Amino acid sequence: QVKVGPRVVVIGGGNVSIDVALTALRQGAQTVDLTSLEKRRDMPASPNEIELAVAEGVQIHAGWGPVSIDEEGEVIYQFCESVKDASGKFNPKFNTSRLLKLQADHVILATGQGTDLAVLEGSAVENNRGFIVADAKSLMTSVPGVFAGGDAEHGPRTAVEAIRSGKIAAASIDAWLKEIPMDLSVGKPV
Repeated sequence: QVKVGPRVVVIGGGNVSIDVALTALRQGAQTVDLTSLEKRRDMPASPNEIELAVAEGVQIHAGWGPVSIDEEGEVIYQFCESVKDASGKFNPKFNTSRLLKLQADHVILATGQGTDLAVLEGSAVENNRGFIVADAKSLMTSVPGVFAGGDAEHGPRTAVEAIRSGKIAAASIDAWLKEIPMDLSVGKPV
């Protein structure tokens, strides 16, 4: 069993960071501070998840970017004035004179969900802006016998949607291995 705390700082603003913060509380942390670059209204975590975390005692510090963590457990942040530039690209701008200092026994980084597509280099599997291109019904890629789903195919969503993708892909893989013709319009064996 993992023991954390008593003071935990979670860096990140998405649903995973909320899950990490709540898990830290349930594992015995006395205080959990969650920080994100985005303002609270712009955090990528779902509003329901944010409210649940606050209700359970997670302290949310929105609009702060980490600068340093020292050996004594002090985490220093600078205020994030904007996360994206005028064209909408990720390009944080900071006010280095506004600092936030938090004390932590454990610092957990829960940022930057993404799929590492390096394994696809040199293959014929298509990707579009960092997501694997797959048939919407069967989840087969343009390469016969190669399937993709979940975050790699549609980007970060809920765990339930990722599980659904897994079940669809499993049925499609089974049908493909058994050489059962697929009706791609419904993603099921004919």
